[in-house]
Amino acid sequence: MWLKDRSNDVGVAVIYGMGGVGKTTIAKAAYKQNFDKFQGSSFLPDVRAASEQPNGLVCLQRKLLSDIQKGKTKKIYSIDEGMSKIKLLVRCKRVLIVLDDVNHSEQFNAILGMREWFHPGSKIIVTTRHENLLNDHAVYAMFKVKGLGEGESLELFSWHAFKQAHPIKGYMNLSRSVVQHCEGLPLALQVLGSSLFGKSVDLRQSALQKLHMIPDEKIQKILRISFDSLKDDHDRNLFLHIVCFFIEKKMGYTITVLDNFTRIGIQNLVDRCLVEIDIDNRLIVHQLLRDMGRAIIREESPEDPGKRSRVWHKDASDVLRKLTGTETIKGLMLNLPSEAIFSTSNQNRCHVEDFDGNCSRRRRLGYFSCISINYSSTNSTAASNEVDFKAEAFRRMHNLELLLLDDVKVSGDYEDFPKKLIWLCWRGFPLKSIPEKFYLENLVGLDLRNSSLQHVWKGNRFLLGLKILNLSHSHSLVTTPDLSGVPNLEKLILKDCINLVVIDESLGNLEKLIFLNLKDCKVS
Repeated sequence: MWLKDRSNDVGVAVIYGMGGVGKTTIAKAAYKQNFDKFQGSSFLPDVRAASEQPNGLVCLQRKLLSDIQKGKTKKIYSIDEGMSKIKLLVRCKRVLIVLDDVNHSEQFNAILGMREWFHPGSKIIVTTRHENLLNDHAVYAMFKVKGLGEGESLELFSWHAFKQAHPIKGYMNLSRSVVQHCEGLPLALQVLGSSLFGKSVDLRQSALQKLHMIPDEKIQKILRISFDSLKDDHDRNLFLHIVCFFIEKKMGYTITVLDNFTRIGIQNLVDRCLVEIDIDNRLIVHQLLRDMGRAIIREESPEDPGKRSRVWHKDASDVLRKLTGTETIKGLMLNLPSEAIFSTSNQNRCHVEDFDGNCSRRRRLGYFSCISINYSSTNSTAASNEVDFKAEAFRRMHNLELLLLDDVKVSGDYEDFPKKLIWLCWRGFPLKSIPEKFYLENLVGLDLRNSSLQHVWKGNRFLLGLKILNLSHSHSLVTTPDLSGVPNLEKLILKDCINLVVIDESLGNLEKLIFLNLKDCKVS
């Protein structure tokens, strides 16, 4: 409809979305169906890559001029010369121009200059991964490309895997697992479908299991372009933090835990379609982008997880058991599986009302989900909730800032824990009180929900940076701690602390407290 309107305005449409979602395919289809309705037209593919070549922008200008003049063009020797010739040409003809995969506004400006140059009724289409690429307050038509639905995904995958519109007999479950893994990304569906064509069920299952551990290189190469385009290390590190520790966390919570520049960084990630923010203000990352980010981290030290910047799940378990952690590690997450994962009684452990809102809202368990949950089926040490890690495993992790443990028991001297922790999330904390030697002074967020705490700490702890304290569902807790040494506390969550009977009077002196949850507590 946008291309076929009869307006004399010079229209500019921006088609944006994550890599591999189909922006170029849509732009090509629109161009092929409409180019003959204009006096001149040009489709400039892969502007990003072309502009990185020697005299790349000049070459793109030359192709544009040649296309519109149907091959009649003279050489140009500079960007300014090219812009002058383009200006003279496009003001005389109603043209359709597509700039594919633009990643800098300078590319747009060098090739097309200003909208005022163009003959009335001309149309310009730009595809990009950057939502705010043309952020100059002009009016553009914005079209975000989203992934395919489940039915469309299954059909696209089937055409590439089976050369027909639906899976062949005996392959439906496997096909649905692939569709679930790809989350509607056409590129991934095409690549994985083609790679599985002609293989037996066993070989296909083996290939899919390998893809879960080692993502497809072609897909990762396309997705990584957006990551590599980030302008500074802060945004790159923020993305890697998010894909490891903050998926489905609320944006406000993430900003509080991390630094003051996080809000700007998250917006930069959103602009490049690396992260989305849903209606509940949670951070959402496509599964394949998550896999891409985690693959980048594995590349830091392919053979030794203890030398990576972030470790999670099985690698984290191995690092703790083998005492191989180093000062390189900035974040560690270990969520020990248990039989309760699959039981309905475990639903009470997931509380959407808790402040950080990270009830995982599990998707339907498919082939890949089962792999990730059952990684420990071949590792009895990691599988048992009874495993007792040693505190000395943290001794060399001097730069550890983010520590997320779930149903993990640690014995030994808690003085061995790192001194730079800013976020400690230890669900099911097993002790009755936090040891005095456990250094917490740099914490911004402390989440000990479902703990065995009876008294949080003895006496007074001076935690000047602490802003969030979550003790919810700690059924043994009988009293709140002395909070006089926590003057900057903003949120205190005590929900479902059913045996809480004493509220320390220091709570009334917290001038910055803006959120207090005492739901289902019996305290009067």
